[in-house]
Amino acid sequence: MPNLRTLLRPSPMAYVALFGGAQVAVLWLVRDWFALWIPVAGTVVLALMPFLLRRAGLWPLKTLALVTLIGITTVGPVLSSMETRSHLGLTLEQDGLVQTEAAVDRLIHGHAIYGVDWSDTALAQFPIGPDGPNPALKHFVYFPLQVLVGVPVRAVTDALGVGFDYRLVLIAWLLIALLAVLNLPVPVEVRYMVAACLFCDPLIARFFWTGHNDV
Repeated sequence: MPNLRTLLRPSPMAYVALFGGAQVAVLWLVRDWFALWIPVAGTVVLALMPFLLRRAGLWPLKTLALVTLIGITTVGPVLSSMETRSHLGLTLEQDGLVQTEAAVDRLIHGHAIYGVDWSDTALAQFPIGPDGPNPALKHFVYFPLQVLVGVPVRAVTDALGVGFDYRLVLIAWLLIALLAVLNLPVPVEVRYMVAACLFCDPLIARFFWTGHNDV
């Protein structure tokens, strides 16, 4: 029988169980926020992964399973909340998301984004901050690059005739980061564990769900 040290030794199985399990558990706790298929599908994939991870080799299949889990439990809630927003308006979105979207719009139309008032934008739906009036109504505190990276995505959504949501930018960068991790010059097991702890961690994923533009 394996001892406690063996059970706690870092391994792909342990990382998937810890971070994937926590992610799925959180999704069940907040199941009213997103489509029900997300925690259901996440549970199914998570339950099947140990059978695959116990087998030697098969890293392409194991990686595909992990990417599927990330797609369901991290990207899935983002897409679900974007769909909800298109019908109900702002629900769980963060004010920085709304302000950055407005900044992208202003930049495209040749308007300033620093030293201007934001009370005539959707940010006005967040009038109160932690300690009184929302200071974001008078200040834009983010770096220009956070706005600039949204411009090409906004151009694509305009061309397609669909609404722009800054979380599309976050998804794009998540995919770039995931590809970078999966191609790190380290053993495949290490790449797997890094991907699991970065992209299946609910403490990180929730920033994607709500659209924190500084994630």
